[in-house]
Parts: sequence; C-alpha cells; structure tokens
Amino acid sequence: MAEHGGDAPGLGVDATPTDPGASDEAYYTVTADGTPSAFCLHVKVGRDKSGDYEAPGIAGRSYPQKAYTYSVTSREGEC
Repeated sequence: MAEHGGDAPGLGVDATPTDPGASDEAYYTVTADGTPSAFCLHVKVGRDKSGDYEAPGIAGRSYPQKAYTYSVTSREGEC
C-alpha cells in the first residue's frame, strides 16, 4: 500500500496481512507511526470469465489472458 500510494507519505506506514495463506481474499491491519489509529482493509479477488481473451503471440500462437475483479473495503479498527 505504501509503495503504490501515489504522493501519500509512505514512511512509517505498515500493512500486515492477518492470514497470509488466504488465496482469494485478505485482511490487512493498517497502522502508521505517530498515531494510535488502525484500520482494517479487506481485499477480495474473483474470476470474471466474461473478460477473458486471447492475446496474440509470435508465429500465430495466442496466449489466454484471464480477467479478475477486485473488491476493497475498509473500516476503523484492527481486523
């Protein structure tokens, strides 16, 4: 999150997954230095077969590209 936050400050921000073994969804407890606040970030990924397509390749070969959807919600407090 800190890496892809655009121009938001990234130093002192920590996002820790609560269950690193989950395959299609994850909960992150987000904290930052200098504040007692914590937030729970829920990220879920799903397959969207309607968005799949074949990308052209070398020598007429094509490569299947799978489409996914993402859902992100947050709330105050740790996960």
